Amino acid sequence: MLTQRDIKIIEKIVDDRLDVKLEEKLEEKLEEKLEKFYLRIKNDIAQYKADIIAVLNPLREDHEVVAYQVKSVREDVDVVHSRVQHLEKIAGIPQGVLPSVA
Repeated sequence: MLTQRDIKIIEKIVDDRLDVKLEEKLEEKLEEKLEKFYLRIKNDIAQYKADIIAVLNPLREDHEVVAYQVKSVREDVDVVHSRVQHLEKIAGIPQGVLPSVA
């Protein structure tokens, strides 16, 4: 027959064992949840990065086109400016009398 002391010892052992099992189960669940969260965040970041790149690539291409056009216009302005200076010399007009283009 079990004494009151035996019952308390058994309860203590069972409670301790249940606490260990519960703790192990909680740790497993927490690890699963953290892994799912990590994967979801990783996927969200990858999608966000892809969205940003999708916006930036056309902008980069537009920038290259505009930069080329600006360079071309600057070269055209330089050519016209040098022609005007040459015509000023031929016509005998002192430098700076006509408004400057550059």
